[in-house]
Amino acid sequence: MTTDPEAVIKQLKAKFNVDTDVDLARKLRIEKSTISSWKSRGRVPSRFLRILSGENHEFIAAPPVGWGEEEEAAFSLALFRFSRAFSDVISRGEYRSLVQLFTPAAAHFWWLMSQAQEDLIKKQAHSGVSVSAAEALVMFDDLEHGSGAVERDRKGPFSGASVAELYGMSDGQANSSDRD
Repeated sequence: MTTDPEAVIKQLKAKFNVDTDVDLARKLRIEKSTISSWKSRGRVPSRFLRILSGENHEFIAAPPVGWGEEEEAAFSLALFRFSRAFSDVISRGEYRSLVQLFTPAAAHFWWLMSQAQEDLIKKQAHSGVSVSAAEALVMFDDLEHGSGAVERDRKGPFSGASVAELYGMSDGQANSSDRD
């Protein structure tokens, strides 16, 4: 099986019966920019290569069984961002609120994961550093941006909705507090 990104993308398009990168991204439940990053990096992550080898592709929205260094760093960064974004609920220790938050927030976490992957790729390309150094630099950037980064991560792809609105919680349960 070829690992050339252009060839793999072409084969994935054929497998999912789509013509454009945008349509393929929708089928794979990823951002279109992720496909562009495969082309610029010169490789496609192994979990997408496994789709072509006949493995079940229903797992795409869930974490893969085996991650590479990039995915592990992105997961760590996404977990860091998720924890900061919802630290007010976590720190109060209101377990009922936590359960109400975490169950429907899984999609939000995977959006953060996607953003983390993109941010790591950009940082590596811009700074020419290793994955672990890029992870540390992106975390540092997040800490430097303080509440702005937290609000970005709270809202995610949901443009302006509050945490309470997103996850059906009362404003008291998801009280937005100033951090940093």
